[in-house]
Amino acid sequence: MESVVGQTFRNEDIVLDATKKFYVNCKFLQCRFVYMGGEPPFVNCHLDSPNVTFTGDAAKVLAFMHSIGMIRPDAPPQPPPGVAQMPDAGGIH
Repeated sequence: MESVVGQTFRNEDIVLDATKKFYVNCKFLQCRFVYMGGEPPFVNCHLDSPNVTFTGDAAKVLAFMHSIGMIRPDAPPQPPPGVAQMPDAGGIH
């Protein structure tokens, strides 16, 4: 896995594939993330106005949660108990 350290990304599409890159002390400004599942690849990163799309295994988890009533289509998504929520802006530690 490649480590990306101390970089700033602005208005970019970032594919979060846990087997490829790990981000440390990076800034993401108005980036679009595609999350495929696996461990979150951020340590001490700052995300400002992220847009996240779920695909692959991550999308399957969301579909499962919806099917058992943990996510309602008419309500804003909320993490289940015990799962950390990704902030709209701020640091990920």
